[in-house]
Amino acid sequence: MARFRERKTRDLNQVKCIKDTRDQLLMKEEDIKLRWREYFDNLFNGESESTFIQLDDSFDDANRHFVRRIQETEVREAIKRMKGGKAVAIPIEVWKCLGDIAIVWPTKLFNQILRSNKMPEE
Repeated sequence: MARFRERKTRDLNQVKCIKDTRDQLLMKEEDIKLRWREYFDNLFNGESESTFIQLDDSFDDANRHFVRRIQETEVREAIKRMKGGKAVAIPIEVWKCLGDIAIVWPTKLFNQILRSNKMPEE
């Protein structure tokens, strides 16, 4: 029972106030949702300077095979199967709340990594 309560306090639906970019406290539900949307928009669409590192290319061209693109349905199913409370970075609950953007963005990222053979540092 105590573990359930503790997990519930970490639930995003329980967040009653957060700070905006100017460190002002937001308490209205609409303002909080707007701030989360703004945060993830910046995270996914730009404002971070992520650099790429070259992956180890220890195999020759003769050993390369066709790699099928990752499909949005695969990402959707993977997100559905993930359990909450286990993530180190962005909690799975956030990915599930984001809806379609949580499917489209990672799919594009994974396919870009496969195409470019480069892994982002961050």
